[in-house]
Amino acid sequence: HYDFREPLSVYASHALKVADTTIYDNADEDGPTDRRRGRRFLYAMMLSVVVAYFVSLSSTLWMEYNYAFTQDVEQRHVNEWGSEGVPRWLIMESTVQYEAGHYQSPHNPGVWFGVGFGMTMLLSVLRLRFASWPLHPIGYLMLSTFPVGHLWFSIFIGWLAKTAIVRFGGASVYTRAKPFFFGLIVGESLAAAFWLAIGFAFNFMDIPYRPVNIMPG
Repeated sequence: HYDFREPLSVYASHALKVADTTIYDNADEDGPTDRRRGRRFLYAMMLSVVVAYFVSLSSTLWMEYNYAFTQDVEQRHVNEWGSEGVPRWLIMESTVQYEAGHYQSPHNPGVWFGVGFGMTMLLSVLRLRFASWPLHPIGYLMLSTFPVGHLWFSIFIGWLAKTAIVRFGGASVYTRAKPFFFGLIVGESLAAAFWLAIGFAFNFMDIPYRPVNIMPG
């Protein structure tokens, strides 16, 4: 939940939206069959989260205690942020700045909390009140995060595509174009799984390989 590049809520909402347009016979009906199918789908999502949690926890601990560097041709630190970045920026850097007489400016948490709450509330009201209001409150909340510094151009392309489709094609073209963009989401997941499997296979056969980075940063 800490790293905004990979929050659980986003993947869950994407999965639910894809399910709404694929596994239900008629999205406008809410019959017993649809409700049973929806409950099974939610149970499957919950099970996948539980399994992934224990698999990722155990595999990460095992890997980082047994390997200092990756097995690809780049030979990078397995956890460069944890082994170098965190000690350097959160421990050593603050001590160095304190020794040099550089102190963090005092601030009032209540004031900043209030400013953030007020701005988010204002943007939310304007977005609900005026259909043409262009600024989303989520954009304000995500503005200073690390992922946005890498993803801003991709977000811009998505916004530009949606604006152009609605402006020149209308609601009907926008509705017909949705499966294509859902396919991009599914395709990204399949691409990540494919190159992960290729890396496993090449490593098992002792064939040199270069990692394919899916996430930015």
